[in-house]
Amino acid sequence: MKNSELTVILIGNADSRILQKNIDELEHLSIPHFILLTDEEAESNSNVHAENVYTADGQPRVSILNMIVHQVSTPWIFYLNADETIDWYSLLAWTTELNKTYSVTIQTTQESHSAFSQSQEVRLFPRPEESCFTGHTLPYASQLLQKENWVCEQSNLIIQKKSELYSVGILDKEYALTEDKEWAFLLNAMNRSGNGRYKEAEYFFRRALKGDRLLQADRLAAMNGLADALWEQHRFADAEETADMSLQLTCKQRMPYLVLYRISHYKGNSEVAYRYLSKYLKYAELQSTAHFDVSTPIAECHNLLMQLASENGDYSKTLFHLEQLYKLNGGNLDEKLLEKLLILSIELEQYEKAVTYFNALFCPLEPQHFTTRKRSMMYEMLSFFNEKNWHHFTCNVYEKLFHQQQQDDQLLNRWVATLTKSGEIKKAQQLIREYHSAVSIRGL
Repeated sequence: MKNSELTVILIGNADSRILQKNIDELEHLSIPHFILLTDEEAESNSNVHAENVYTADGQPRVSILNMIVHQVSTPWIFYLNADETIDWYSLLAWTTELNKTYSVTIQTTQESHSAFSQSQEVRLFPRPEESCFTGHTLPYASQLLQKENWVCEQSNLIIQKKSELYSVGILDKEYALTEDKEWAFLLNAMNRSGNGRYKEAEYFFRRALKGDRLLQADRLAAMNGLADALWEQHRFADAEETADMSLQLTCKQRMPYLVLYRISHYKGNSEVAYRYLSKYLKYAELQSTAHFDVSTPIAECHNLLMQLASENGDYSKTLFHLEQLYKLNGGNLDEKLLEKLLILSIELEQYEKAVTYFNALFCPLEPQHFTTRKRSMMYEMLSFFNEKNWHHFTCNVYEKLFHQQQQDDQLLNRWVATLTKSGEIKKAQQLIREYHSAVSIRGL
């Protein structure tokens, strides 16, 4: 897409640091058509070199946006809010097709009490003939797509949002003022779900699903929200059925898998719980096709999967998820988890991994700084190495330790015993002679 083919509409006041950064980038990229839509007059707005500056001044923001949309001259339009950022190079590199509009993934970077951290919204679209967005403050594109006969295609473009997706105040206002009732029902349901009012949320989710004007991403959101509300009310059979219906529409989403995981885990079926959480993790790496989808930290998922695999007696999978945790944390794991990593590596006879995790747990080898527990743990791990006939590594460790503590008889005995087990009898005998000779010299 050429720079000259696109009009960018920035929504928010120019005193927003993020919005000003977007303006600077647009100017740097020589995008000639960008428009600022503000909620109220601000002195800083006069410093913006936008093509035009519009002020809502108490009027519904969406109605002003529609007016702007019908006045632009470029074939393509994209809008962005004041607290959002996007990779402008990716946007300009996107290949557009006539009669298509493109949904963009919006991800919030702010921690929120709500489970919902991602949405899908139509942000990149052709200049419409007559149709417009519905809504009051939040633009909704269902009517626009239907009347213009556009196909909505999911892009791989991602917007990072610095605040929560939709504040409670915005949702309340939108529900009260918008004429698009199915969208309003969904917003109201999301609001009530976020406040733990699941019975009321269930009612509004069902109202939203009765109509046929919801976009596909929003229909998925309503079904997933309903499944979650049913789960929270311990109506497991209904929740499972709703989650399954959502997955029949598309598997590229997240929340249904989490709902099914929670139900299985609650019922004590760890194998089924592991399967659903694994599927969640698979699709967590992809863009979801559902609006208001959830996001659980990847490290938390691997921790839960590690526990489930352990419950199932699958130590190979337990080791795999522990290793993922180790990598995700840059090697900084709790000592007990590192100990478990080492034991599993030895138990599954993965020598190189065992050496890696032994070194992570005990190196640098400075026994004078070890606690009694850590010293005992090290000796126990080395005995496990010997049980696997990995004597060479154990001998090297004992040798390094003994050079630092040459008066430690217990350490010498362990080294000699390991040399004997590995068949190095002559070296063991020589070591004993040298030790006794050194003791004799010290006694003079």
